[in-house]
Amino acid sequence: ADELERERRVILQEIAMVEDSPEELAHDVLFETIYPRHGLGRPILGTEASIRRMRRGDLLRYFRKHYRPDRLIIAVAGDVSHESVLRRLRPLCAEDWPGRPVKNDVSTDFISAGKIRSGSWWLERLTEQVHLLWAVEGPKYSSRDRFAAFLLNVYLGGGMSSSLFQEIREKNGLAYTVYSSFSPFLDSGVFSVYVATLMGQVPLCLKLIEECVERLKKELITEEELKSVKDNLKGSILLSSDSVESRMSSIAKNEMFFGKYFSIEDICRFIDDVKPSDVKRIARRLLSSERSILALGPSPKKGVSSRLRPHLIKR
Repeated sequence: ADELERERRVILQEIAMVEDSPEELAHDVLFETIYPRHGLGRPILGTEASIRRMRRGDLLRYFRKHYRPDRLIIAVAGDVSHESVLRRLRPLCAEDWPGRPVKNDVSTDFISAGKIRSGSWWLERLTEQVHLLWAVEGPKYSSRDRFAAFLLNVYLGGGMSSSLFQEIREKNGLAYTVYSSFSPFLDSGVFSVYVATLMGQVPLCLKLIEECVERLKKELITEEELKSVKDNLKGSILLSSDSVESRMSSIAKNEMFFGKYFSIEDICRFIDDVKPSDVKRIARRLLSSERSILALGPSPKKGVSSRLRPHLIKR
């Protein structure tokens, strides 16, 4: 019981820390808003109310129901042998495992995420800047189009040479932080752009985001530009492969989404197969969909409010 109370206090502090980080909070609220009543929209930490309400018996029942051999994927990376790992894992198959299957258990039925919710929302917070998120629906994790989407992400907002960074920060001085993200899931995905700027600059930032997107829909990126983006993405993958934890995570994801292993060489080959026309096709498909825009900051001024027409979020 003492351990549970200590951990409860730690998690409550972590939740409070997110509330004090407007960038992180804006991303959490975006997902809560575009994935209503679905697990993808729920914060990993839980809520203050759910953490305070949780009891030791709740944790034990959850563990016994869900943490059992038929529902586990165990990924191992490092200086170990396959045989020694199997030997150590044999107890998981024992008859007295506390999480053994429950008869007629339907709790594992897959729930589809469905189409992400579009619209404009504003969460009022007393911050110096407005934290703006622009999002559209993206490919799911198992789609081959995800490689073109990852390359599109690097080109649009994946670093200091990206088009959004150059347009919003370097040419116009509208923000210090601007980037794009691509988050693929089992049957859904989100492509988003984040920028932190002053209230009066929100409409111009949105305009520049749309202009960068529109250019990609109409024009092919050059072979030279695509090669640079591919080298950037492959370099990131190769660097992350130096981390044993990253390799372990990659093995688990491959098993969960594909039921098979893809090597780093396989992934690099898939990236190399992407053509400029593929990036343009994905850009037109993704970026022709309805927008989901969330802003976190002080109460919107008239010019900003008339541009966005946001629904106010109470939280």
